[in-house]
Amino acid sequence: MQLENYLSKNYEPMGAFYHDSLMLFVSGSNDTLHYSDVFEGIELHHTLFSNIDIPMQDGDLHVETSDYGGEVWSKAYFTWNAKGRFSKQAVSNTVHIAYRWAGDRVIEEHHYSDRTAFENEISLYSEINNK
Repeated sequence: MQLENYLSKNYEPMGAFYHDSLMLFVSGSNDTLHYSDVFEGIELHHTLFSNIDIPMQDGDLHVETSDYGGEVWSKAYFTWNAKGRFSKQAVSNTVHIAYRWAGDRVIEEHHYSDRTAFENEISLYSEINNK
């Protein structure tokens, strides 16, 4: 599962998961990210947060895949937990990710979650590294 690869920063199988023409959209941002941005984003998560965990027991993770008029989408719902490396604050965030498939690879991905903790850690990280 790609969430386990995300947690362990195991990029090789993740590379095969994404289409070269990937478009990635994150709630709260107007930017369109692409394949090359995925692994930079994961590295940033691991730079900003420690103890990243996604409970994957029954009931903690829900994934469904549906065909909508010829477009195949998977949707994942889960809780993302971590501790801010700079704020030292525990974070628990409900996440929804939608994936559109092109064959056996994801070509479009949408992330929905509260970005407050992420933005706070970015701000603290920037303050520390710009001194």
